[in-house]
Amino acid sequence: MSVRVDMTQLRRRSRWFRQRRADGVDFLVQIEGCGRHSNRDLVLRALRATRAGVPRDSGARHMPLVYATELGTLVRLEDDPPWDQVVEELVHQLDADHHRGTISAGDASFGLVTTLLDAPPVPVLTVAWTMDPPVTRGPFYDSGQPRYRWGVPDDVTRTVLDQAVSWVQPDAGEAFVTQGAYPVAVSASDAAEVFEESLQRFPSTATTLAAVHPIMPTAGLHLRALTLSAFGVGTWGRTAVTGHAAAALDLASIARGMASQLDVAFVRPMFPAQLGGSSYLPPQWRMGRAEWSEKVPDANGIQLLTGAHLERASNLDDWIVTRVATDRFLVQARDLDRWYYPLPSDDWAAGDYPDAEMVRKARSDFGAMILGA
Repeated sequence: MSVRVDMTQLRRRSRWFRQRRADGVDFLVQIEGCGRHSNRDLVLRALRATRAGVPRDSGARHMPLVYATELGTLVRLEDDPPWDQVVEELVHQLDADHHRGTISAGDASFGLVTTLLDAPPVPVLTVAWTMDPPVTRGPFYDSGQPRYRWGVPDDVTRTVLDQAVSWVQPDAGEAFVTQGAYPVAVSASDAAEVFEESLQRFPSTATTLAAVHPIMPTAGLHLRALTLSAFGVGTWGRTAVTGHAAAALDLASIARGMASQLDVAFVRPMFPAQLGGSSYLPPQWRMGRAEWSEKVPDANGIQLLTGAHLERASNLDDWIVTRVATDRFLVQARDLDRWYYPLPSDDWAAGDYPDAEMVRKARSDFGAMILGA
């Protein structure tokens, strides 16, 4: 056999998935003498000759997920058809085509991340890039709601992906791209490509690029992550924050750097486990994407707004308003330490700032800018 496979290793990996209430298995295929993309093309061609690539009687079968990574071509199989039979057929097909190589179990996991997800809330930047065409152009579901799509122009998307890799720093730690329970190990050279493929394939599911970095000399760990999701939404966050107000300003500088491409942005505390989610935002905000260029979900210590936002405000005299691009303004509180500081988890469990009077005053200042006000 020219292509070697360790089925014991793959069965162990399959059990790992089942323990996380997922089926199937993932594995890496490495064909001798092939580059990253030619390796993927050969694997795809061989997979199409297996039962995983054969249409069902009831319609077309979805091909397995396949990613071209520096470690090899990562293949994600489900249990229908049985993954072990597909692997045997894949090996047979590659052998028939006279290829040599190996198939080994995937090893990306959330092991190092698990301890970080229970960390207390930290400042997180949420941005919404301008969609083209806008969400009001559709397409729509029968219910009238817009269909899930990324929707950001290709040139802006490429810039976002480059910024993501630069900020997350995959080569400085253990890095992966994930949608739910399926992590794909990546490096600086393949992270942007895998990130974009995941985002475009499944726009209804948030896609995260994350890296776990060692903290020296304490031997601790911290997480840097960027999540992209439908309707041009991104969240940027990291754990191990020492100065919360300074961290909030650092995140705001990211928004400033791409201000002309954004409908809105804001920095708000969030639990690391919520990165990429939207449960911390009011439901009416999540459903009202067409209004994001003139409304905000709530008042925060830092936000990037348009002129249409400012026109709806009641009184921003007590805020620092700075024009950072054409029709884009950074609006921040004069005392950021009241908004961003180490919050005990119990104090943020309800999803709001503990200083009720500060929040009441800010909401009054923002007035009709707040959705639903």
